[in-house]
Amino acid sequence: MDPAECLRYATITLDERYAQFPLSESTAVQPSTVMDRFLTTTAVWDRGLDAIVEVTDPTGQESTIHRDGLGRITALLRIPSASSVLS
Repeated sequence: MDPAECLRYATITLDERYAQFPLSESTAVQPSTVMDRFLTTTAVWDRGLDAIVEVTDPTGQESTIHRDGLGRITALLRIPSASSVLS
């Protein structure tokens, strides 16, 4: 199927070692007209806990997830991007 004919077109990149964890997802913006603009979200995984520990959204905003030894979320922190910090 031609990606331009889809209502929602996305590609997912999996980790190279086991293809177990999605590391990024890129979703096309207006796929029926332009296929060169994507919104991309990336993730960093803790393989031992099978859980996400860091996410970067399409605007570049980073979030870090802290967990206890059982894998329960103890804190969710949004790291200010360089563009959001006042000088």
